[in-house]
Amino acid sequence: MEYPMAFESESKLAAACLYLALKMKDIGGWSATLEYYSGYKLQDFKAVSLLLNAMLHRKPKEQLRTVRTKYSHT
Repeated sequence: MEYPMAFESESKLAAACLYLALKMKDIGGWSATLEYYSGYKLQDFKAVSLLLNAMLHRKPKEQLRTVRTKYSHT
């Protein structure tokens, strides 16, 4: 858990994760259907998705190498 995201609601984090996955896979963006069923507009969680993206691109900490190695198997 990243501290800046600790105070965000789980549903907003889920919406941001879904949006980020859609953009990464080049499937599309936040559609009117997703907006209707989630209750979130893109501007409601855009900042959270930018934080998630920055977290994914950050170099992993050396102290967590063992944990990353343990869970990196296919």
